Amino acid sequence: MSDEASRASSLGAVRTPQINTIYPARSIDDKQQHMAKQQQQAMALLMMLVLAAETASAASCNAGQLTVCASAMLSGAAPSAACCSNLKAQQGCLCQFAKNPAYARYVNSPNARKTVASCGVALPRC
Repeated sequence: MSDEASRASSLGAVRTPQINTIYPARSIDDKQQHMAKQQQQAMALLMMLVLAAETASAASCNAGQLTVCASAMLSGAAPSAACCSNLKAQQGCLCQFAKNPAYARYVNSPNARKTVASCGVALPRC
């Protein structure tokens, strides 16, 4: 017996082996609560991603980019290259603009339809 072991036995101490645990033991309730918390965090992250995508989509719709088309849409004149470029960039937003009372009369006008067609942009069905 080693000196340490003999001292421990002479003092009446019982030597127990140490157990190295990497992860603390959890009860079933603790595990369920942990999983529920992880699920809540995952749902919160998913909702944040959906909201961010919607915000990015809404942020890309900018009616101000179509001001270069004002003369063509109001007078029926030929649209400029900048107008056509911006119309193509805002094509996915045309329904949103058409439903907005501030822009509807311009976007839905015959001259606006002519401008959109001249630029080769397909008018969406809203």
